Amino acid sequence: MDINENAAKAIEEAKTDSERDVYRFLAENGIDFEVIRHEALYTVEDVERIGVWPDGVQVKNLFVRDTKRDRYYLVLLTFDERLDVKGYRDAVGWTRRIAFCGDDLLKEYMGVTSGACSLFCMLEGKKHDVTLVVSEPISTAGPDEKIMFHPNDNRATVVMKVADMRKVVEAIGCKVVYVTSGEGSGAPAGGTE
Repeated sequence: MDINENAAKAIEEAKTDSERDVYRFLAENGIDFEVIRHEALYTVEDVERIGVWPDGVQVKNLFVRDTKRDRYYLVLLTFDERLDVKGYRDAVGWTRRIAFCGDDLLKEYMGVTSGACSLFCMLEGKKHDVTLVVSEPISTAGPDEKIMFHPNDNRATVVMKVADMRKVVEAIGCKVVYVTSGEGSGAPAGGTE
């Protein structure tokens, strides 16, 4: 396996096996990335407080459950978005009973604790029936825009291109819904891959 210098350094400096697995996965799939190390971050406010990020798409990750259908979803939103449960109902197929999952379910299904959840948890979570939901601002972001995710550890952030995020999703092979605007109504409509 040909691992570039950046990936090799990230693997060497990883704090956990799960974080190390993320960097190996990225290297094996030819994804160019950089790693920013920082104090543990748990909230959007924590991230904004330390302010060490490059320009790009800042992502928050919500792990939710459709309690009526007993289905789980990892929702990727930009920092300034709020989860629009009603608007996503048609796009994602949710019922009216969406609940945020606590640490116990987050650990069981995604293998992490609060603050560390991200797209990369799908590496662990894919064995469970978890669907990735990508909000419209992320779905429609330019392919060369930078996007940031924790590598299953909230003491580091991976920076890569949006086009590479899509490659990651494809390589993971999870169920995914990219939310985009519906025709005419303005309501979200989804596309799955």
